[in-house]
Amino acid sequence: AMELALAGEITQTTVLDPDRIAVGGYSIGGPMSLFMAAEQPEVAAVVLWAPVGSPFWRGLRPQRLYPLVTQDILMLLGELDRGAPPEGGFPQKLKDRLTGAGDIETVVIEGGTHTQFQQPIAKGEPEAGLSRFDQQAFSITETKRFLDEQLGPLATE
Repeated sequence: AMELALAGEITQTTVLDPDRIAVGGYSIGGPMSLFMAAEQPEVAAVVLWAPVGSPFWRGLRPQRLYPLVTQDILMLLGELDRGAPPEGGFPQKLKDRLTGAGDIETVVIEGGTHTQFQQPIAKGEPEAGLSRFDQQAFSITETKRFLDEQLGPLATE
């Protein structure tokens, strides 16, 4: 479904292949997708765009769920992202806690920032080295590549 959504091809008559299920999320939604992957073994792959932590998860007990994630993971990080930096910070803590995960592939977007995954630069963020549209296009291309590798290419009619 994620790949179809990225391609803009989901309709009311779309039939989803249960062998090609991936989850993903941006910012605090990234770890939320890991919680789903931990509890849903049919999820085959996970995509994280600039994952950050949140105090709202206390009831979910992430320390219990993270080790249950077994899927391969793509983590897309902006080079200039202060909330989800490529070195250290929450993404590294997350990698350290995903003890049962398959391969964790990290792709750093040169000149990328946190908010440019979805919107223009936020106040207080460093000046980006590329446009938000270029960052989004790069992120979509990398996500599709990863999903094709993990799930096989999307069948076309």
